[in-house]
Amino acid sequence: MRLTLRYLLAYMDERLEPDEMREIGRKIEESEFASHLLHRIRDVTRRAKLGAPRVVDRKEALDPNTVADYLDNTLPADRVADFEKVCLDSDIQLAEVAGCHQILSLVLGEPAEVNPESRLRMYHLPELARSPAAEPVQAPALPVIDQSKRQRPAQRAQSSVPAYLREARRRRNQGYFIVVSILLLAALVYFASTGRLGAFRAGGPPSESPDEVAMNNNPVQSAPPVPPAAAGSTIPGEPAPMAAPESPPSILQPAQPPAGAAAGSASTAAPGKQSADSHTPERAPAAAALPIVPVVPMPAQPVASPSPLPPEGAPPAPPVRGVDPLAVVPPPEPPPAPEPMAVVEPMVPEGAIGTPEVGRLFSAEEIALVHEPQSNTFHRIANSRLLRPQDRIVSLPTSRPVLAFGGKLQIQMIDGGEIILLPSGDGAAPDLELASGRVVVNAIPQAAPVTITLRAGNAEGALWLPESSVQVAIEVARAEGPMEDPETRPAPAIARLWGVSGEFTWQPAGAAPAVPGQAPVAMELASGAIDTAVELPAWIGLDLTSALDRRASDYLRRQLGLDRHADLSLRELAEHRQKETRHLALRSLSWIEDFQPLVATLNNAERYAEWPDVIDLLRDSVRRGPRTAAAVHAAMVALHGASGTPMYELLWKFDTKELNRSQAEQLVEYLAQETLAIRVLSFRNLNQITGLGFFYRPEQTELKRRQSLQRWQDWSQRRPVDETETDPDTVAEPF
Repeated sequence: MRLTLRYLLAYMDERLEPDEMREIGRKIEESEFASHLLHRIRDVTRRAKLGAPRVVDRKEALDPNTVADYLDNTLPADRVADFEKVCLDSDIQLAEVAGCHQILSLVLGEPAEVNPESRLRMYHLPELARSPAAEPVQAPALPVIDQSKRQRPAQRAQSSVPAYLREARRRRNQGYFIVVSILLLAALVYFASTGRLGAFRAGGPPSESPDEVAMNNNPVQSAPPVPPAAAGSTIPGEPAPMAAPESPPSILQPAQPPAGAAAGSASTAAPGKQSADSHTPERAPAAAALPIVPVVPMPAQPVASPSPLPPEGAPPAPPVRGVDPLAVVPPPEPPPAPEPMAVVEPMVPEGAIGTPEVGRLFSAEEIALVHEPQSNTFHRIANSRLLRPQDRIVSLPTSRPVLAFGGKLQIQMIDGGEIILLPSGDGAAPDLELASGRVVVNAIPQAAPVTITLRAGNAEGALWLPESSVQVAIEVARAEGPMEDPETRPAPAIARLWGVSGEFTWQPAGAAPAVPGQAPVAMELASGAIDTAVELPAWIGLDLTSALDRRASDYLRRQLGLDRHADLSLRELAEHRQKETRHLALRSLSWIEDFQPLVATLNNAERYAEWPDVIDLLRDSVRRGPRTAAAVHAAMVALHGASGTPMYELLWKFDTKELNRSQAEQLVEYLAQETLAIRVLSFRNLNQITGLGFFYRPEQTELKRRQSLQRWQDWSQRRPVDETETDPDTVAEPF
């Protein structure tokens, strides 16, 4: 199957068979141009302001019929290449073709719903046209256009709007109405709770300012009494006047009102005028009971002396009930100070405060994580974050962070790796433990010579770098081949050192003589064996990251922030829509020992294309060390309960090229389990060891798997106890 633009569009819209989807997906992964085109199509179809092509393009003859013929695979073969070239050169044409293909995939995927009445009416249209009663409609010579006919085009235009657009507009208007109603209700509740609602009533008292205090003159006593005759009389159609509510006692001293205000109060209290106003029907009953209250500024300090005497000729101020006029007014409580805004700082473990500094991250654009023992989480290291003893530093795949230690040493971590900073005796140079991974070590200029204590795998010793031009590379890995339980008896660790440039010295711990090395040279640190005829690994000076992984790594750098745990961010990226981003996130999670997303992938039938990579990643993690193997085992037990232990054994127990009858029967028995993950792992083992498939697919239903399972059972019964030859009559299909 040749990878064309039409097949790529069908792959994106999932219009191919499962086998074709897998084949097209594999070709996209192998071709950098195809993967770039895939992301380009997704980008151009999402641009809102890209525009649309012209209806008829005379230069390239790209009319709608040409696009339809291409999508229907009816375009002549001599025009297909030219049409695809135009689409690849123009984002507008590419978006048009991709959008049409997506719409057709959605529309043609489900049967169209047709109204039965419309169907019958269309079927009877030819009969009505042939009937003699049908008369042709003649247009009037001079049509009379009145006001109703002028509005018909607008009505037709309005009715031509699709129903889903009218529904969206109605929901949007309804949302605006709800928001405005909520705001008005909130404002009403606020003014009612603060007592300011009376300011909006006719004739109400003015609202109080925050920096001013209204002096309460007790309107109950200062208001003129209502005469009995007026109080008892009622006017037809008008409610009886209500008495003014009693004001709460004031906690402030009464201030002397101005002379004008007192005169106004005295005139208001005239009985004759009150009697005349009480019989006026246009006046509100309670208006006379709400006197105008003078507003005076609040003094800066409380006054401890009694209130001053009123001037001569002024009426005495009414007393305030419940308040001693000679009492000392307490000062008002100051408002609480506003809380300072929280400033987001890079997360630092609590145990790191007060410990001596060892180094810091030199390349802030690269990703390096540090373990926080208190919460057992990881967070990204900022360039201002100080590295301290007992820190466990992890570099993620496709990343090459550089760590600087005390202005004396630089260590560059290559891809995934783990370094533990050990407490140093003299503090001159750091003591390091390379648990796993690859590093490149060199001294900083003008700081040589430098001696560091290094623990790599099972080897421990002192590395002496006499000059800044000396550069060495170290790798710690596990031995290949069959192994037993990796939690109790892990594979032996192998630590190798390469001299890249200059002359260095390695002195193993407990050994008297030192081992000098002149680059280029390779050395086994545990045994001290030296190989001078060696070729340096390519990863020392070259970045072997693929284009897809590099693009996914750039996206991952932008998503991992300093104010959030890296575990949460990587788990979210493990569900990303792009496969390369998901795979890089899963690889990164394996280095911080979070394996539940990887195990969950094996139980997801929709991600069957990722199963081989996830299984290989779990096997590498199990081989890395006892702690990592225990984390894999715990993740499987947490997700699958009792089936977790057999799944864990399928990662290492059958890592061999030989199977006896009991092992074969056990693996075949796992093929019939209900848990999808255990079927995937058992079939992966059988397929890799024997090269057979019998057309078995773990994600299929039990009915579809029955025939293939029977063939696997017959194969296991025919196997001799001590022989491992495969049946020549079987057919091998790779998994």
